[in-house]
Amino acid sequence: EKWLLLFITSLLVGIFICLWSMLFVIPGIVKALAYSMALFIVIDTDLSGNDAIRESMKMMDGYKADYFVFQLSFIGWCLLAPFTLGLLYIWLLPYMMVAETIYYDRLREKKGVTVSAKVETETHVTEEPKTEEVIREPEVKTPSLEDTVVGGEDNDPISNK
Repeated sequence: EKWLLLFITSLLVGIFICLWSMLFVIPGIVKALAYSMALFIVIDTDLSGNDAIRESMKMMDGYKADYFVFQLSFIGWCLLAPFTLGLLYIWLLPYMMVAETIYYDRLREKKGVTVSAKVETETHVTEEPKTEEVIREPEVKTPSLEDTVVGGEDNDPISNK
């Protein structure tokens, strides 16, 4: 069922971007940036295609230029990929998808958007969910001046005795 919703949303986004691009290239690019999070929103929630597009426009409000620069960061890799006869795409496409997903997660946190997806649990699973462990950074002791001098004052080569 989710794949059908993703397909419909992707189709709507494509149609809307084509219509905006008919006005001129720039409005098409701006709307493509505004609609860029729609598929992620469909995956996270049970919204319809139009609702996900509206949520994407709200979410990208004020972040379209930032997302455009983010997408431009991949331009070098995309230009190099044809020289490897497309083999670079084996690494590049998953890399770009993961980067876009992380961008979506961080933007969702910044905007304070909560995910209202219905989590479906399977009845045959008997394991208890594992709790996340808190990862603490190790304490780093900064050496003091006394710790750096070996042997105390007797080893000081500058002192005049």
